[in-house]
Amino acid sequence: MFLLAGMGEGAEPVGAPLMSAGGGGTAAYSFRDDFPLLEEMTRALSVDPKRLLEIRRLVSDLSVTKEGMAVIPEGFPALWSVFEPFCEEVPRESCD
Repeated sequence: MFLLAGMGEGAEPVGAPLMSAGGGGTAAYSFRDDFPLLEEMTRALSVDPKRLLEIRRLVSDLSVTKEGMAVIPEGFPALWSVFEPFCEEVPRESCD
């Protein structure tokens, strides 16, 4: 979600991606399960498709190790498989 921040109207993705899970004076955060990732990725595709290249790079780097794969949320690979083909269509000059 942080790779998608800063597109369009606001500097943050729609909604609040994090929720506080901390207590007792410590702050801990986790991603909300209901955060609209599909919508944000669709917006990235239409507004700033080079952001998808950043996601592809991160997924590729994480997929190299078992530990990295554990970081990728369940269900994300299926969602990503819909968007990844569009990365090939992003003009090279827009990635500089």
